[in-house]
Amino acid sequence: MSSENSNYIIVQAYGDAGIIAEAKYLLLSFIARNVKPLAEVIIYTDQPLAFELYQNNLNISYAQLDSNRLKDWRGSIDFVHRVKIEILMDATFSRKGNFLYLDSDTVLLQPLDEVFNSIAGGKVFMHLNEGKISDAHNPVLKKLNDFIQSGNVSGDARPILEALKSSTNIEMWNAGVLGFNSERSYVLGQVLRFTDLIYAAYPKHIVEQLAFSYYLQTQFSLLPAQSLIYHYWNLKEFRTLLIVFFGKYTTLPEQLMLMRKINPGTLIQAKQAYEKENGLVKAWKRLRGSEWKIPSLDLLITDPAQNQA
Repeated sequence: MSSENSNYIIVQAYGDAGIIAEAKYLLLSFIARNVKPLAEVIIYTDQPLAFELYQNNLNISYAQLDSNRLKDWRGSIDFVHRVKIEILMDATFSRKGNFLYLDSDTVLLQPLDEVFNSIAGGKVFMHLNEGKISDAHNPVLKKLNDFIQSGNVSGDARPILEALKSSTNIEMWNAGVLGFNSERSYVLGQVLRFTDLIYAAYPKHIVEQLAFSYYLQTQFSLLPAQSLIYHYWNLKEFRTLLIVFFGKYTTLPEQLMLMRKINPGTLIQAKQAYEKENGLVKAWKRLRGSEWKIPSLDLLITDPAQNQA
């Protein structure tokens, strides 16, 4: 039976092999940061057998996802990120306590005691503040702001858009991390309604994140989790590397020993440096076949047997 002092970590991992591999890498970071005595890990998945290796070292429970449930949770708007909201509503329906949702492409940098203590004290978390929507130079956020300012919706969506339009200081927060106490879970209904209404008029992936950002910052004391949790949302290439990693290293001791060799925070630095280069330089590198590519596993991890030869 859950209590108001219980801690829960919620992870969704279904479908694509790369997403399953990301979730496994996240679980390795849970083990490395000694999460077991602190929190129950609830994995919403269609492949629970993929995580068997970690069950003795973590307090894991599973919530089954199948095609029918996923279709239902995508809703009439058929929106993949709507599933996250439904997962959180499902997780908090019969449980009380402190909840920390993590996207599969995250990894712990520090123990989570500080986060859970803050959540218990009434704070809420998202990953990081990406800046005011009205000041955004990011093309995605600029288009979003243009939509908000247009007021181009009708019916029940209009009051929501008018509230956004009048809130000139609203900031966009990354929703790869969400932390809140069950006493605040009523906000999930607001987020779901916002998402259904606004996505119908503006069918962009950012709508779910906007919904969480809007309600969490206007109703609660919202804090960033970026110093404790790394979110590598812009390194999709890491999935391919992880699939090879978990295919080659199949025991927990070797996975824990070698996981730092494929640190996504380090790998992304080279990608970001390449992306900042002049367009002509990048075009020349692509022509020569020297554009940025994620390194192969063999380049990152030398076979221990070769070192002993």
